[in-house]
Amino acid sequence: MSIITLTTDWSKGDYYVAAVKGAILKQVPDCTIIDVSHDIKQFQTSHAAFLLKHSFPHFPAETIHIIGVNTEISNDEPFIVCRIANQYFLGIDNGQFSLISETPPELIVEIQPNKFNLQLQTFPVLNLFVDVACELAKGTDILTLGIQKTKIKQQIEFNPAIDENSINARIIYTDSYGNAITNITREIFDRVAKERKFNIWIQTRKNEITQIINSYNEVEGGTLLAVFNSLNLLEIAINKGSAVDLLGLKAFDSTIIVRFKPSF
Repeated sequence: MSIITLTTDWSKGDYYVAAVKGAILKQVPDCTIIDVSHDIKQFQTSHAAFLLKHSFPHFPAETIHIIGVNTEISNDEPFIVCRIANQYFLGIDNGQFSLISETPPELIVEIQPNKFNLQLQTFPVLNLFVDVACELAKGTDILTLGIQKTKIKQQIEFNPAIDENSINARIIYTDSYGNAITNITREIFDRVAKERKFNIWIQTRKNEITQIINSYNEVEGGTLLAVFNSLNLLEIAINKGSAVDLLGLKAFDSTIIVRFKPSF
């Protein structure tokens, strides 16, 4: 049984999702279709890449992932299919694939639309990606789908700026609970901290945290907190509340500063 996932910025109120699922099932009736998300912020491929980066390792080999975000074709950004960690990813070569995995793809193929019955350039996911995904689901060799490439476009990942006594970082994702995930890993934090006390400032010094806890319930409801989540990324949250709403936090816009105190 084949698995095809969908990650789009379409929302669920339009016909797009249903049309794509129906087209897949018409060609591969026993296919399992998984919705990763249809709530990607419009045109934000970095948002889609974040979700896929942290979800695809849990899928079995040969899973096929369709990325339907910002899919308008251009000469500089062709449609490609990549094989990464024994799974397939279909999308546009705009740098998003470099954010999904830290290791380069095993195979890269630029899809040739003339090999398929491409009719509407304005909906390539339905009119091209579905056909490619279904060919892969049927066992078609990836190399027959287009022209092999050796490189994908690179996109610079947001990394925190660090020095001996501080970490300057950003919010890179906000979830449906109003929690704000930063780009500070546990490894970076521990390396700079060296067991020193610290202050975490969210946007301004008025929003201050001086400890990192292990679980939300260590503090009372309504309390601002910091915790390392299951991804080992520093997360800013409010127990039983929304840090995003209260503090006005936005992905790739809001700043986090960790200042470590001198050790004597």
